[in-house]
Amino acid sequence: MSNILHTVISLFFSFLILSFFASMIFSWLPIPPSNPIRHFFDNIVRPIVAPLDRVIPPIGIFRLSFLIAFWALFFAQNLFLSALPANW
Repeated sequence: MSNILHTVISLFFSFLILSFFASMIFSWLPIPPSNPIRHFFDNIVRPIVAPLDRVIPPIGIFRLSFLIAFWALFFAQNLFLSALPANW
C-alpha cells in the first residue's frame, strides 16, 4: 500500500505502451479504421504521435514519430518512477 503512486504511474504507462502495440498491429492488419477497437486505440495514440508527425516526416512506410513517441514513453516512465520518493 505504501507504493500506490508507483503502481498507478506504472500501470498508466503500461497501458499507454500496450495501446501503442495494439495500434501498431491494427495498422498492419486489414482492419478498417472505423472498427471500434481500432478506433479506441488510435484515439489513445494519436494525441501523442500527431505533434511529432508534423515535425518528423515518414521514411517510406515507416513513421519515425511513432518510434520516437514509444521511446519517450519508456523514458518518461523511468523518469517519473525514479523521481518519486521510495515510499510514496
